[in-house]
Amino acid sequence: MLTDDDKQWMLQQQTEQREHLRQEMKGQLNEQRESLLQRMDGLQEYLLQRLNEQQESLLQRMNGLQEHLLQRMDEQRDSLRQEMNGQREYLLERLEAVETRLLTEFHKWASPFEARQRTHAAALRAIDLEMEALQEKVKKIEEGRRPS
Repeated sequence: MLTDDDKQWMLQQQTEQREHLRQEMKGQLNEQRESLLQRMDGLQEYLLQRLNEQQESLLQRMNGLQEHLLQRMDEQRDSLRQEMNGQREYLLERLEAVETRLLTEFHKWASPFEARQRTHAAALRAIDLEMEALQEKVKKIEEGRRPS
């Protein structure tokens, strides 16, 4: 049978072994923690490097797309300008044709009207001359009747 001293000694041995194991495990945990921190730092650097590379690649692709889109927009703008110039010239030609037809029709209408106007003006001048002649005759007749 075990004595109290033996039990005491065994408890002390057990406590010392536990403390030793605790210290040993604490050391191993610290080593593993340091190892994990180093690996995480390395992984962080790797990921940052990859992220920067991807960012550069995306920026280059975006710049290329931007240049391509600007070029396409310039081409479309030039194409629209040419098309609009063609339509402008077509409209100017059509307007000129309409103006020509309008002036022709106005001239066709105005020529007989002008001729009638000249005829009426000549008739009015003739009537005016006759009126003047009649006024002269009436004046002479009236002067002849008056006592002098």
